[in-house]
Amino acid sequence: MARPWPDGGETAPRLPNVAILPHSIRNLSNLAPSYRRAMIRYPAIFVVCLGKRMVKGSDRISQKPRRFEFARDRKAIVFTCVSDPVGSGFVANLPHPGGNITGFHNFEPAIGGKWLAFLKQIALGLRRVAVVHVPEIVPNVAFLRVIEAAAPSLGVSVTAAEVRNAADIEDVLLAFGQGGGGLVVTSSALTATRRDLIIGLAARLRLPAIYSFGFYAESGDLMSYGINQLELVRAAASYVNRF
Repeated sequence: MARPWPDGGETAPRLPNVAILPHSIRNLSNLAPSYRRAMIRYPAIFVVCLGKRMVKGSDRISQKPRRFEFARDRKAIVFTCVSDPVGSGFVANLPHPGGNITGFHNFEPAIGGKWLAFLKQIALGLRRVAVVHVPEIVPNVAFLRVIEAAAPSLGVSVTAAEVRNAADIEDVLLAFGQGGGGLVVTSSALTATRRDLIIGLAARLRLPAIYSFGFYAESGDLMSYGINQLELVRAAASYVNRF
């Protein structure tokens, strides 16, 4: 296995069959030039994408006409940490994804019901729950719908707490927290990068909360329930090894 080199430059380590080119993107127009060049330079390339935005960026390159066209036939995308690959339009269906893309999704929408049930178990008198989510993220809305469906049997009312930035998080939680209750915090780049803000407000407002990944617990949250992300990455590497 090759080690990624620190500067993310164009020259990969010289190993018999494997070169690893690490790249990150903050938006779809910010794909590194070296990443673009690598897509057409290497005779066989597998792109392991961590998260929905990286899958979108890689797939956009693979669909470019003219100079990128010949890379399209030789490139395979293996994704991890995508909650709804079908709903997000990456694959046709789970048994037969089709095209040049496959991988591992991290959450079934049904886990939303478990988040609510676990939260109710640790806060027996819970009557109100805010589902903190980004409404433009398809899986976030799917989690919300599952939680809304499960809530009546648990005697809980659900508030759809839509957030798009840090200011929204503060405004929504402060408004909801005045009446007491609990939080289900769905997974997104926003809630992950602003987790200190969310955890701090939940503690200040005395709102029991459940989150989707273990790193929230490491940051001081009350409880999280979800996957082991490292195991998904290892599984993606095993897929690449099969080709």
